[in-house]
Amino acid sequence: MLLWTGLFLAGFLFILAYRVIPTLISPFLTPLRHLPGPPSPSWFWGNIKDDITGDSGATTLKWISQYGHVFKFKSLLNIDQLLTIDPKALSHILTNYTDYQKPDIARIFMVRLFGEGILTAEGETHRKQACQFLGILFSFLLKPVVWLAEDYGFGYEFNALSSSGRANPLAKALDEILNSATEISLLGLISDYIPAFQSLPTARNKKINAARKTMMKIGHELVAEKKAAILAADGIKNISSSANVLEKRDLLTLLMKGNMAVDIPQNQRLSDEEVMAQIPTFFIAGHETTAGSVGWCLFALSLDKRVQHKLREELLAVPTDAPTMDDLMSLPYLDAVLRETLRLYSPVTSTTRQATKDDCIPLSKPFKDRYGKVHHSIQIRAGDQIVIPISSINQAEQIWGEDAPQFKPERWDDLPEAVYSIPGVWSNILTFSGGPRGCIGYRFTLIEFKVLMFTLIRVFEFELAVPPEDIAKKTIMVMRPIVKSEAEKGNQLPMLVRRYRAEQ
Repeated sequence: MLLWTGLFLAGFLFILAYRVIPTLISPFLTPLRHLPGPPSPSWFWGNIKDDITGDSGATTLKWISQYGHVFKFKSLLNIDQLLTIDPKALSHILTNYTDYQKPDIARIFMVRLFGEGILTAEGETHRKQACQFLGILFSFLLKPVVWLAEDYGFGYEFNALSSSGRANPLAKALDEILNSATEISLLGLISDYIPAFQSLPTARNKKINAARKTMMKIGHELVAEKKAAILAADGIKNISSSANVLEKRDLLTLLMKGNMAVDIPQNQRLSDEEVMAQIPTFFIAGHETTAGSVGWCLFALSLDKRVQHKLREELLAVPTDAPTMDDLMSLPYLDAVLRETLRLYSPVTSTTRQATKDDCIPLSKPFKDRYGKVHHSIQIRAGDQIVIPISSINQAEQIWGEDAPQFKPERWDDLPEAVYSIPGVWSNILTFSGGPRGCIGYRFTLIEFKVLMFTLIRVFEFELAVPPEDIAKKTIMVMRPIVKSEAEKGNQLPMLVRRYRAEQ
């Protein structure tokens, strides 16, 4: 008991010295203190609970309508955070990625949950991981679509559609991690950032630690299995980065092959721990985002039978069940439905950056501070944090027009001029972020989405099984649907699915 009391006191003093005191001083030093913004309802939580307890995108859009395109809101301990939808400011922040990095607190939290994968790495570590994955993903994009859809993962069977009802250990562990991420408490925050507190026998710690143990165990087994298969196929002396040593071509096999190649310098290879960190990373960034986007697309199509019918007509006009890449790329309405889904239902609703130095952020138009003074740029101080509200930028009426909240694929035939200034890596939306740290796998995601929608819509008709107003958005790392009247059941999207039968 005395040991735990001492650890708690030490942790409290650590946070007080290195987090709380600088945070309490920050509002008196940061230039952000002059910005307008919503009042803080709590000295500890700030506006955080307002933002995460409901639809975070809707909350931010409400703030934008009240305070304009540049304002601040309060994070934990009332720390000021900048929020802007100004495209010139966003381009500056996302392009200068060394000056605006993921906040230390966010990185520590993410590394605890998932390890140091490509989502959390910075600097040289990120560059090394990105180089390996870019080469692998590019090779996937050169493959036939059918092969791409069937054989891209880690060579690990999740049995997501198994009729047995048994939860796969890795899937269950990842789900525990995601759900634990939204459990906010003071002790939880301390545990996330101080390793000594992660062994405290709290319910949250037990769930996270057990899930991480499962993930590490399966990760070690997968890495060992791939190494053994590569060596058995070609032998260590003959492995090269261009060799085709195995019939299996999943991501993990290709990553391990590149990592073991004798013609790759040692300083460009990933450690086994870095490789294992990519497993949950790609589950979240790949599987969860694509699965969620397909679900939200079906939700939107179930609400608008006209769009569903029009899309089905286009897809049925393709004279094959196994389309080529060119076939999928030549379907304009499928492309418009995809773009509109990813605009209106961005899997990741926001991201955060922290200034590493004092800076002056340019603006496309001026704003007024709390005292009515006009500013043509935003002064930022080293350590200040910036929230990039992805879903709000994708839906802001100031950018997209009054019909921005509507699911309307036809909008992509004639976009408002303001849309073209959004600095996203794809399609003038921020769903895949922007700049050098934009999502490196977005092309793969787009193809996967199109393959799934091509298969589903040609064969089935979809209708929502509950009233539309009973469906809500809940963000657990990624945005998922829930049924408000059955919120205790977690994410779900009840659908009535019927086999499509053409009218005679």
